[in-house]
Amino acid sequence: MQRISLDYIVVGQGLAGSALAMHLFRRGKKFVVFDLPNKNNSSHVAAGLFNPITGRNWVKTWKADLLFPYMRAYFKEAESLLNRRFFYEQNIYRLFNTLYEQNVWMAQWTEPGYVSYIDSMYSDEKYSGLIKNPYGGLKLKYSGYLDIPAYLNAVKCFLEEQNSYHQTQFIPDKIERNNDGIVYRNYHAKKVVLCEGSVAQSQKLWEFLPFKRVKGEVLTISTGEEFDVIFSKGIFIIHTGNGICKAGSTYDNIIVDPGPTAAGKKQILSKLTNFFKPDFKVIGHTAGMRPATHDRRPFLGMHPNEKKIVIFNGLGAKGVTLAPFFANQLLDHLENDIKLDQEVDIKRYI
Repeated sequence: MQRISLDYIVVGQGLAGSALAMHLFRRGKKFVVFDLPNKNNSSHVAAGLFNPITGRNWVKTWKADLLFPYMRAYFKEAESLLNRRFFYEQNIYRLFNTLYEQNVWMAQWTEPGYVSYIDSMYSDEKYSGLIKNPYGGLKLKYSGYLDIPAYLNAVKCFLEEQNSYHQTQFIPDKIERNNDGIVYRNYHAKKVVLCEGSVAQSQKLWEFLPFKRVKGEVLTISTGEEFDVIFSKGIFIIHTGNGICKAGSTYDNIIVDPGPTAAGKKQILSKLTNFFKPDFKVIGHTAGMRPATHDRRPFLGMHPNEKKIVIFNGLGAKGVTLAPFFANQLLDHLENDIKLDQEVDIKRYI
């Protein structure tokens, strides 16, 4: 059988693999993608929120000044190329929990590092017909959500049109090595890039990397209300159209059951009813495993003993913002020998 010569084999078509594939296409590289979607894959069930100010302490997202402009340009270009809508820019209204929190932000919101991401600040109640927020809140910009299933499906259809997609399991043990690259099935490629999400944690190849799987659960609810802002108070609620909302998510790093749980549902509902006023009905409940890391930084780079095998993983809960920028950086590294950011290079664990 005659072998097909490629530049890359990409394994996995979640947020990481999709961004990498689209960047490879843009650079004119020859590649194929192997993917076997898993219903518990976080890329397929996550709400896709992107938020410049996050966490309990309301800190600016790591590398936000680089990540957010690049992310926006990438997804806008992808929408145009794929002829699909999946990138939605919406303000996030984050509710203050206490008067103290309000006072802290009264002094902080105009600071240079934050002011460009803040639309406005309110010291009294806002959206009173929808939410309880006696202390007001902070309205953020450069925020919103990615309809991840729509995006992944659009990328998949595009790859299928290019004859660059195989919906089948990739088996690393069947890789053959030679001086020019690797051989897999009838393909000869210079490198293989593994973007397999939480699956990689169980592979011997990457046992030296400190993965930290984190489970998240999300509810789909139906309500008669319409709103064009994302509310956030311990959990988020995103209106996705036609009275349908996504609410979540949980953060569970002690995983007993990988699927949706009664405890997860109860946790979300408890927080939601604490501030969301309208009546609603739960119509869906999903769970997924986020491929997180102990230092909350992605894993990029070539395997220390297998230079033809590359990893792009560990995006965690911020995959929407991280995937485009670091897909480009990884290819700069592989193609032009430009150094990876030390905080994401897997050499930090070698």
